[in-house]
Amino acid sequence: MAIFRPEIYHGFRKKERFFEGWYFKFVSKDRQKALAVIPGVSINNGNSSHAFIQLIANDNFTRYIRFDFSEFYASKKELNLKIQGNSFSQNYVKLEIKSPDVTLWGEISFSNQNPWPVTILSPGAMGWYSYMPFMECYHGVLSMDHDLKGKLYLNSKELNFDGGKGYIEKDWGKSFPSAWIWLQSNCFEIDRTSIMVSVATIPWIGKSFTGFIVGFLYSGKLYRFTTYNRSELSRLEISENNVMLEFRRKDLKLEIEAYRTDGGELRSPIMGSMEGRINETLSALIKVTLSKNGKKLFQGTGTNSGLEVVGKLKR
Repeated sequence: MAIFRPEIYHGFRKKERFFEGWYFKFVSKDRQKALAVIPGVSINNGNSSHAFIQLIANDNFTRYIRFDFSEFYASKKELNLKIQGNSFSQNYVKLEIKSPDVTLWGEISFSNQNPWPVTILSPGAMGWYSYMPFMECYHGVLSMDHDLKGKLYLNSKELNFDGGKGYIEKDWGKSFPSAWIWLQSNCFEIDRTSIMVSVATIPWIGKSFTGFIVGFLYSGKLYRFTTYNRSELSRLEISENNVMLEFRRKDLKLEIEAYRTDGGELRSPIMGSMEGRINETLSALIKVTLSKNGKKLFQGTGTNSGLEVVGKLKR
């Protein structure tokens, strides 16, 4: 069943008002280069349906490359996508993008992936909300952290990702929320440490609430702070320069301070069409502190961090 396979394509029977996108992020070993490659589809009646590949780099370079929908292929059994000459899977990405204003080619392979666990009671990062058929947007975390090998050539410039860090997530549904915070980093002082935070306004049966999904991977354990496991969002402060968040669950407390930096413009879905515009950076800093019963288990700073702050959220 697709509900237990967040990584695969969910749009086979969709005819209108649907989007799906996968987010592959690469950071070089020396942390000087970061690039996110976002393949996806936008489905609507008429000629607006299409496939796409979005790009964003840590120097705020962005591009949106549009393809005929007929050039999109997805397997029903596994993460295996093709858009024209570009291939995406759980284990590698191969790119051959040639457009009037950007060329990107090369191959990167992945190893030692760390996916968000999938169980019957909690099929992925969405938890039991995955079973709700009316959600505006669904979210999957396919690998919190993995190793990279390979090179890409962006407009003839070599990007060497040998020994670097990778991350994969995805979204699908009709629209992104009206307001959200998203941040992610797996470039900490201690290897195999990764964080992903999503806080958003969630429509729910004629009303709305502020929901959140937080995963912090440290020392082989994924600490989860989510709406569905009765965690609490105890602090939410957004300023021009900072985002301050605090989550609590039983005897655990996760404190986050993100330092905002300039970003680049990406497109986002509105009722299936990629008509929205958002700002994302891949160069934010994130300070993270995890405590248990007041005793610090971890304190560190994540670099090459993705950060989006859109709209106004309420606690």
